[in-house]
Amino acid sequence: MEKKRETGDRGIFAALILLVLIGAGLAYWLLLGRTPSGPPAPPLPPAVKAPQEVATPLPPPAVADLRVARVNGPVRIRHAGPKPAWSRVKVGDVLRKDDTVETGRGGAVELAAGESYQVTLDEQARFAVREITAELSRFGLANGLLNANVRDDPRRVVEIESAAGGLARTRGAELSVAGTDTGVAVGVRRGEAELTSQGRSVVIRAGQEALAMKGEPPSEALPIPSSLLLKVAWPSERVTAQRKLIVTGKTSPGAVVALGDRLLHVGLDGKFREIIYLREGAQKLSATARDVGGHRTESEGPSISLRSKNPKAWLETGPLWEWGSE
Repeated sequence: MEKKRETGDRGIFAALILLVLIGAGLAYWLLLGRTPSGPPAPPLPPAVKAPQEVATPLPPPAVADLRVARVNGPVRIRHAGPKPAWSRVKVGDVLRKDDTVETGRGGAVELAAGESYQVTLDEQARFAVREITAELSRFGLANGLLNANVRDDPRRVVEIESAAGGLARTRGAELSVAGTDTGVAVGVRRGEAELTSQGRSVVIRAGQEALAMKGEPPSEALPIPSSLLLKVAWPSERVTAQRKLIVTGKTSPGAVVALGDRLLHVGLDGKFREIIYLREGAQKLSATARDVGGHRTESEGPSISLRSKNPKAWLETGPLWEWGSE
């Protein structure tokens, strides 16, 4: 009986020891095992949206006078007015709306609107001012070749309209425009330009050119050729009594071809056919082709002599007068 009581007392003692150990472990975990969390963190402030930047509109560009900056060779100007008349161009002349500038054979003129843009007319070209405002400078090229250097400015557009109806426009580029009454070609060296004809437009980038014939949409923009073709079928006659002669040939499409003082009509395929009128006596024929790529090619023709007048009648009178005097 006492042995059973002793065994029960030992079980109770073991249970008490176990409870003490569990309580000590729990106290250690509560006091030392947990990291004090401290006071709760304050709530984050509400996110504040950054104010949206409102783009300040750029002021309109200043209107710069278009002045004659350089003159070489025969160049004349016709100012608009009640009695327009041609006069020689002088450096410093200002061009206004409806004024016209024309260069002769071997002539050239540079026009400048401050630092905004410069326009250089090559020989045998006719150029007219259509409109000059702060946002738009619009010009007409009746014939010939011009080079334009337009400073990049999104506020201003420079437009050049040809006699054939094509329109070249840019907001910043170095470009050349070759125009006749049959078509227009545009080549770009820097930046980009747009050629519009018959309601369609093509973008021309640096190193490219495009062509628009009268009444036709523009061609695709293609790389500027590295050379310029010019072949002329000169007349075989060296002495003739015919005042009219026919000259035919072929050049690169879009090129400007001059036969002496006359600009020729060049087709989309580059072919041309022209009637020339000779003057009495000997004369030298030559042709020149120029394009928007900056190329120039010449073809020298033969020396042709026109003898259309009848020679004067000649009578030997010496012996008669000698006989009559005897």
